[in-house]
Amino acid sequence: TLRLPMNNLDYDHIPIPIEKNEKILLEKAEEKLKIIAKNLQNPKGYNIKKITNAIFQILMKPLFLLLKKLIYKSMLEIAKEPIDSKKTMEEVFRLTDRSISVDKQCTGCGICSKVCPAKNIQIVENHPVWLHHCEMCFACHEWCPQKAIHHWGRKDGVYYHHPEVSVRDLIIDE
Repeated sequence: TLRLPMNNLDYDHIPIPIEKNEKILLEKAEEKLKIIAKNLQNPKGYNIKKITNAIFQILMKPLFLLLKKLIYKSMLEIAKEPIDSKKTMEEVFRLTDRSISVDKQCTGCGICSKVCPAKNIQIVENHPVWLHHCEMCFACHEWCPQKAIHHWGRKDGVYYHHPEVSVRDLIIDE
């Protein structure tokens, strides 16, 4: 896996030391990408890692199931779904955009809609409306020029843009 700068969480609640400097993280990621590419070119070594990972997944499955139940309850609340909802975790996850809010600073510019890779946002009467198939990429939040979008999964005032990406790079062709 690659460790990249986080765009979806603040770092304060993470109980282990974690690198915060984006330049260092990106340099380390470049080195790790070289290792990953080499592993993919040498399937024999890669297959051993796949087997090890499969064993780990089997051993950890009971813990994952327990965590899934706990997370599901939290997601129901965020998605504003009743506690007895019969929706799957995936369906509930898509509905969590119900907890995204827009304040009066919104100018209706439409950047949020244009950068959404899921085409989950429509501008209606100069105001963004989410269509309930959000992928939690946070692009709407990160690229809003007015900082008017408030996402349940984001700490206010925490934004991240990759230093080599501009909003023009993200505009989805209509």
